[in-house]
Formats: sequence, structure tokens, C-alpha cells
Amino acid sequence: MTISQTFPVVRKDDGGDDKRSRRAKEKQLLGRLAKLWQSHCQDGLERRHRMGVLLNQELGPPSQRLASGQRILKLAAEHLTISESELSRMRWFAHLFPTVADLRKTHPEITCWMLFKQKLPHLKPPKGNRAKVPAANTTDRALRGVSKSLHNALATLLQLGDQLQGSSRDVVLAVLRELVEVVKMPLPSTIPSPEE
Repeated sequence: MTISQTFPVVRKDDGGDDKRSRRAKEKQLLGRLAKLWQSHCQDGLERRHRMGVLLNQELGPPSQRLASGQRILKLAAEHLTISESELSRMRWFAHLFPTVADLRKTHPEITCWMLFKQKLPHLKPPKGNRAKVPAANTTDRALRGVSKSLHNALATLLQLGDQLQGSSRDVVLAVLRELVEVVKMPLPSTIPSPEE
């Protein structure tokens, strides 16, 4: 065996073909990794759903309090080296969605177990058996609260009618002007100044 057979000579050229070839190989590798990871996620959801189904068949639905079933859940967690809370999530998964396809149909954004775990608190029904609806965001909730408060204040002012006079009226108008300033809207012409 010659030295060139043992240690092949690597020739360097302008690198153009080498770079294209390397990029093509990288792209191919990334595609294969993505497929593998997707099948892992799909597998993970399927496997966890099946485990939840088996546990629910033995223990009943997760919405009911466990009596002797708690012991089985603890034994399963120890045997599988999985936390009881993880097994509980699997039970809820199988309880809420008869199949993984049902999950995908109603929640296509949930593509892996981690995403399911994040969404689960919003999917589980509270005591009234209706699933919670997550707030779109906290700003929307705050704005709805402000809007409701303003509607209530308006109703109170309308009830006061002619009773709102003098310094009380001036205070209300000052607060309204401050409110308009905060929301950066032009002052409507229908709000009289305190001098009027």
C-alpha cells in the first residue's frame, strides 16, 4: 500500500464546485433530518396517545378522581421512569382526543408533544366540562375591561342627567379630557370645555 492510498491527496481548486456540492449535501442532510424529526414527533404523539388510552381503560377518565388507580399510576411512573404528571398528561391527551388525527384536525399547530403540553391547560375543561378558551392576548383582555368600565361610567353619567353641574361637571370633563389625551385621540367637538 502506498502513501497516496493510505492518505489521499486533497486538491484545492477555486472551490466553486466544491461549495455547490457541499451545499447540496447539506440541503439533503437537512431534509433527511427534518423528515426523521417529524416522524419522531408523530411517533411521540402516537405513542403517548396509545399509553393514555391504555391508562384510561384501566383507571377511567382523568376527569374522575383516582382511588386505587393512583397506586397503579405511581407504579407505572416508577417502572417507566416517567413522572406521574407526564402520564397524567398522556391520559388527558387520550381523553380529549379520540385519535391523534382528531388533535391535528382541531389544533394543526400542535405538531409535537412539547407543544401539546404547553396547550394542555387551555384544552382541559374546568369543573363545568367546557374547555377553556385562551385569551388572544392580555392586551385584548385589558382593553375589554377598560371598555366595560367606560360603558358603566357612561351609564352612570346618563342616569345623573341634569344633576351633573358645577364643580362635579368640571371634574368629570377634566377626567374625560385626560382620558382622550391618554388614548391620543382628537378631542371630539361634543365634549364641552369646563368653561362652558
